[in-house]
Amino acid sequence: IILSHKDVLGVHDLIIYNYGPGNTMASFHAEVDAKADLVEIHDVIDHIEREILRKLGINVTCHIDPVELDDPLRQKMQKLISEALQQFDVVEGIHDLRIAEGKSITRVVFEVELKPGVKLYNRYEIIEAAREAVKSVDENYEIRIVFEQAFLKRTQFID
Repeated sequence: IILSHKDVLGVHDLIIYNYGPGNTMASFHAEVDAKADLVEIHDVIDHIEREILRKLGINVTCHIDPVELDDPLRQKMQKLISEALQQFDVVEGIHDLRIAEGKSITRVVFEVELKPGVKLYNRYEIIEAAREAVKSVDENYEIRIVFEQAFLKRTQFID
């Protein structure tokens, strides 16, 4: 339902809470074009929330993640970091990548999604591989990573 709307580029962090019969709630993050009109995107998200409630009986809340689609630096970072982390079989992928330029420092911020059921992994090796990828673009860039656990394999989602 969420991805059937053309303004939604991607979805992640979908969590469904079941508090007993008739008490199901959900939340998710929707990636949208950062240049899109905020009022229009708000209307799209409202429509999605109502559609899910009507079709599935689930009250849902959405967090919007703006994505800079035409930023060549962001595209380059996404590619480099993704390629660097492919060597780790515990990594499902990355999302929420943004480049935060400050007065004295630029940070590359993103989330690393770990595959379902992963309990043991070397976070420092993953961080170092990501850091090397980012530093290959600019030695002064810093990284900020959030690790999160996937709850289901992507192939387990039901249409």
